[in-house]
Amino acid sequence: MKIILLFIISCLTSLFCCIASLPVDTLVIQTLYNAMCVVFSIGMVTIVTFSLEGVKNQNYIKDIRENINQIRNKFIFLFTLCTLLLILEKYWPNKPVFTIDIQTFARFATIVFFALSIGYFVYNFTRVQKLKNDIFDRLLAESKNK
Repeated sequence: MKIILLFIISCLTSLFCCIASLPVDTLVIQTLYNAMCVVFSIGMVTIVTFSLEGVKNQNYIKDIRENINQIRNKFIFLFTLCTLLLILEKYWPNKPVFTIDIQTFARFATIVFFALSIGYFVYNFTRVQKLKNDIFDRLLAESKNK
């Protein structure tokens, strides 16, 4: 659902940028994609190295695993979507629809979508890291109370 919202925001922002006749630089797309690759990698490392060591409650383990897997799947889906968008952006036709150039619209949409995706990746991997720290703190507190 959040990914659909990212797409809608990207399209609306792109429409505004096209109407305002703002210039678009394709170098920005590549730069944002490179930054997104780094952020995606950091997020995936955070997810893959997530450890449930010390957690004994089976219900917690099950819930945490499900949540981590959902985040992982969303990361992979969003990264795949961004990669396809990067490829498709290069082949959009250079034709106007009404007064809006489709290729310019696609480039703006790609830039905005990439920027929002980076924010989405950062937000989620910091949440996973916080969960990891919270679990560690809880286990530490429980071991001191014994």
